[in-house]
Amino acid sequence: MKTLTLKKPEQAAPAATNATVNPQQEGIYVSSRHRNPLEGGAAVKPENWGFAGILAIISAVLLAALLAVSYMDWTALALA
Repeated sequence: MKTLTLKKPEQAAPAATNATVNPQQEGIYVSSRHRNPLEGGAAVKPENWGFAGILAIISAVLLAALLAVSYMDWTALALA
């Protein structure tokens, strides 16, 4: 019967504690559409949602009109 002996673990190299990791220095390419726009320091233009708000109001009014017409008497539609 053979006896197995365990080796002592090897000493690992000391890790750099104050090293800063920069992905661009590591050879990693990050596409501009996946980058954080706030990291680059470039001014980020706020989005304008005014046009979408106007369309939302118009669609809500049209929906209310459609519901009102659907529950009205159909004879009123025949006169139009």
